[in-house]
Amino acid sequence: MNLELIRKLEKIAHDKMWNADVNSENFPNSFNIEFAELIVKECSKVLRDSTYKHSHTDYYDGFNEALNYSAFRIEELFGVENDEV
Repeated sequence: MNLELIRKLEKIAHDKMWNADVNSENFPNSFNIEFAELIVKECSKVLRDSTYKHSHTDYYDGFNEALNYSAFRIEELFGVENDEV
């Protein structure tokens, strides 16, 4: 398990909730939602970053399309919008 990445995502979620001035009663739930969204985004980013950027053949184009579609479906399933696309 990549604890460094998990800690980084936890910090981002915490800072975002802290900066949004979420009240202490709702903070745990808001943090969990934000943290889950960051995990989904990171997973879809891994898929998109795995595409072959400089190979243009039918095989690689199909492979890239499958990776991008998989990332889209994961985001769609969890209701997460991708800010990077």
